[in-house]
Amino acid sequence: MGDIYATSLKGYCSLQLCWRFLQDVSAQLVSIHESGHTHGSVDLQHIAIEGRQFILSESEATDNASSESDVWSLAASVFELMLGSPILNGAGESSQNGRTPLPALPQAGAEPLNLLLHRCLNHNTAERPTAAEVFATAQKVVEREMQPSRPPRIQVAARKQETLEKADRQWPERMLAGVTKRVTLLLVLLLVAVCSFAQVSLNATDEQVTKKLLNAVLLLRKGDARNWNMAHDELEKRVSQFTLMDELEDEIHDCPLVSGQMKTFGVNRMVTELKRGSRVQNTGRELLDGADTRFNYSLFEKGIKKGATATYTMSGRYGRQVFLIVPYYTKQPYSVELAIQNRTVIPITGKDENGITYFIVDTGSGPVEGDTIILKITNDDKNNNASFVIINHNYRNKK
Repeated sequence: MGDIYATSLKGYCSLQLCWRFLQDVSAQLVSIHESGHTHGSVDLQHIAIEGRQFILSESEATDNASSESDVWSLAASVFELMLGSPILNGAGESSQNGRTPLPALPQAGAEPLNLLLHRCLNHNTAERPTAAEVFATAQKVVEREMQPSRPPRIQVAARKQETLEKADRQWPERMLAGVTKRVTLLLVLLLVAVCSFAQVSLNATDEQVTKKLLNAVLLLRKGDARNWNMAHDELEKRVSQFTLMDELEDEIHDCPLVSGQMKTFGVNRMVTELKRGSRVQNTGRELLDGADTRFNYSLFEKGIKKGATATYTMSGRYGRQVFLIVPYYTKQPYSVELAIQNRTVIPITGKDENGITYFIVDTGSGPVEGDTIILKITNDDKNNNASFVIINHNYRNKK
């Protein structure tokens, strides 16, 4: 499988993702510039995607390359990511003069990003910020966005339909492709379902989708192409029923979901790709939020550092709730606590032979609208980072 480059994201980026893009690439430019060199080819074709990071490919700078030109090209790349086409019709920095109009991002909340990008695109090279200044600004924004104490996001904006054919090219890559016989899929899913729910009683009708989501996640534990494709097919059938809990943020104790640091399910990557087909996004957000009232089911994968406790806050959930915490390894040592803020701790319903912890909250004792739910997961393994998938069925007072 070849490398995936940032060109795959053109026209599909949120403001938050562009700030991350600026942070990642400018950090690498700082290192290059401090060594006395320039890159000279900062564009989407030379920026690879690895996990959730942007990696600037090596390049031999041309004679007329400069650190100021690298900064100009970085800003131009951000506009291309957001607008879907290159600025100045692709003519480049040399076609610009002091009167050349600069583009502006129209999204709500884009003004700080526009101001920084316009400084980077200044015709007067002496007035452009350095890569270090760009990095410092982007880092502050990303860190502020990652704070878990932010108020709940409830504003939702619709986005036009896109075809699944086009979705295959979006962030991140579709790791494997293939078609699995339906008979085999049904047999395997049935077998997994019997094992997974043997020790925990869930309503067969109400929890049908929850079980299917869990079965797909467990297939991803296998790590081979056959099971990966089966999980992809199962999630694709239910893509209109669930979304990602992208509000689960804990920068201090989270560990990036990259294969070099731990074994991962790949749930977020897979679901993000599937959502590209008919995506609706929160304002300024890359993914759908788990509190989105159009979806009763949500899931998300988090990596937690060795020996650390990660605390996640969730809003927009009320009435009967089901939560499943699924570790990558069956014997993963971990502990978990679920509580309604300022009210009560929710007792664990059960834990099965797959290492899955279940919480079932009855409507009468469940959260009410406006409550915040606190989820704490402790990775009790002192030597290894660990990956977990959280699945939630959010009834919203449905009996």
